[in-house]
Amino acid sequence: MKLLYNAKGGKVEWLEKERIVVKTFHSYIHGEELRAAFNAGYEQLKKSKAKKWLSDNRGLPVYKPEDVDWINTDWLPRMLKAGWEYWALVEPDSNVGLLTMEKFRFYARMGIELHKFRTVGQALSWLGSVDRAAQKHVRSEYRGIDLGSPLLIYEG
Repeated sequence: MKLLYNAKGGKVEWLEKERIVVKTFHSYIHGEELRAAFNAGYEQLKKSKAKKWLSDNRGLPVYKPEDVDWINTDWLPRMLKAGWEYWALVEPDSNVGLLTMEKFRFYARMGIELHKFRTVGQALSWLGSVDRAAQKHVRSEYRGIDLGSPLLIYEG
């Protein structure tokens, strides 16, 4: 695990083997601190051509409206262009935090496959399964052909 960003309100890490960006917010975070955290994850996803993001928001109380606006109008378009496809969301413990997360449901209409979980373990398990499902699908389409190693298709 590689630490990409660390501050009082949260951290962002890179799981190299799994190719997953993990954003963990454990208290109130906003403004430049929030942007730095999100941008650290974006840069890693873009550089590594990864497709998976895990948000551990269990400790997140709420986002400020201006931060929600920045996430949706600045960060999201860059993430989509970089190839982001899968988002595992560990939901906040607070009701206010849960309401905040509802502001991001439209990501599914933007092409992001979003699944919500209660634990990080469940989220990681699902993110790991999307690779296996993609490989199984490709193999079933090419039944009878010896592929040697798993075939990975990148559409970028």
